[in-house]
Amino acid sequence: MPMFDDVAEKLATLLDLAQQELEGRISTRIRMWEDGEFEIRVWHGYASPRPEDPVRLRAVLRHHSTDDYVEAAIMKIDDTVGEKKIVHRETIMSS
Repeated sequence: MPMFDDVAEKLATLLDLAQQELEGRISTRIRMWEDGEFEIRVWHGYASPRPEDPVRLRAVLRHHSTDDYVEAAIMKIDDTVGEKKIVHRETIMSS
């Protein structure tokens, strides 16, 4: 299992970035594996301005323990077909 101090340090970094880069409330997901790897995602979802539109956007910040960077992405989510598609991705922070 990953060392919690390593996870906590990266989580703090992502939460600081989220305050700068994302608008509104955020959600966080941490995944950890037995081999010591972990992945942290922080995101904010944006509803469509039209209530009848099932497509929404999600701004995501992501770090995986094997990477030396943080990735930012915009996902398009279509709830009618359960499809998630990355429409933009970039590296925003390198170690």
